Amino acid sequence: MNTPATSNNADCSGEQIAYKDSTYELVSKVAFLIGVPQRIFENEHEAPQLDVFNRLLKDKNARIIRNLCIIRTSIERNFKKINDIMRTDYRGLLSMPEIIPSECIQQLSEDGISFIKKTSTKLCHHIIEINRIISDRINNCKSFFPIWINWSYIKELFIMPNGFTEGGTRDAASIYYANLQCYPYQMYINWKPVDEGNILFNDKKFVTLLYQWHHDVFTEYNRVSDAGAFVKNNIYDFINDSQKTVVVVDCENSDPYKLCAALRNLDYEVMQKISKIILFDDVHTVNAWKILEYSVKIPVEHIMTERVKQNKSLVDIQLTARACREHYQNQVDSFVVVSSDSDYWGLISCYDRARKMRAGYESRACRFRNILLLS
Repeated sequence: MNTPATSNNADCSGEQIAYKDSTYELVSKVAFLIGVPQRIFENEHEAPQLDVFNRLLKDKNARIIRNLCIIRTSIERNFKKINDIMRTDYRGLLSMPEIIPSECIQQLSEDGISFIKKTSTKLCHHIIEINRIISDRINNCKSFFPIWINWSYIKELFIMPNGFTEGGTRDAASIYYANLQCYPYQMYINWKPVDEGNILFNDKKFVTLLYQWHHDVFTEYNRVSDAGAFVKNNIYDFINDSQKTVVVVDCENSDPYKLCAALRNLDYEVMQKISKIILFDDVHTVNAWKILEYSVKIPVEHIMTERVKQNKSLVDIQLTARACREHYQNQVDSFVVVSSDSDYWGLISCYDRARKMRAGYESRACRFRNILLLS
């Protein structure tokens, strides 16, 4: 596979057009778990995001899968060389830091994982043990991915076919080595390797190909789309003119992934002017709003409201009352009201000097259609 750095300009330009306005959350998580080197995350011209790397590195389950995948790829890439060293020099995997990264071995040991089969001298038996541990533990990473992505498709990338047998490990090594340039950043995954360019180019391209590999079609592109330039420009202009901004969110009528994408792509200086995000939620909405707490470096307050009746929510009145309190008590001069509910125009009009802006965002099968801005 050619990474963006090695692809020709025409190919990159074509992909940017075909998959424009995409997010990078999914590809960053997959890249971390399959073992893509940290330097790729640190390169601002590559798709994997460094903040995702740093976040997952703190999670034991993510670290275990990543380190096992790095070691498995190192063995697959150097199978013959390692085999020869083991046979002629009587050295084990732990004594080959030039091939098997010692920091991965160390982290796995600290996390209570050992894959070395002391009763066997065959290299393939070490791979089989790695495959077994990955198979047992990969479901621990399911919570890193949103519920709208087919987890079984993601999971399959980590499971080596017939990986508990010597024949399966040999077949996987042969396919991998023969098609090394087709693999994402040359890291091993379970797929039928073809030259698709950088399959981790962005979330839109990745989910499109992932579903195609399973003879399926991904349709919820609003989930992997960044907020449109028009919306972001309105937010920039609005917040730049403010002193203290609070984002208030009607969780019943908004989409957490769209809001997360919009906020994550704001400039640092703009983000600094947002003092708080207040979520107004009830038991009938999704719990995906937790993504904000992990994805944006802004304090998040999550307020749960009870219903007076099954079909009557108190979210709108709670949001209105809290906005007034923030304005008069905490001297907040600007609010970003996130909702597709037009009822909040009553709140906007109550301020004598309110500046009203409405940035429309329409997307198929998407609840996040409007951002209402007032100052």
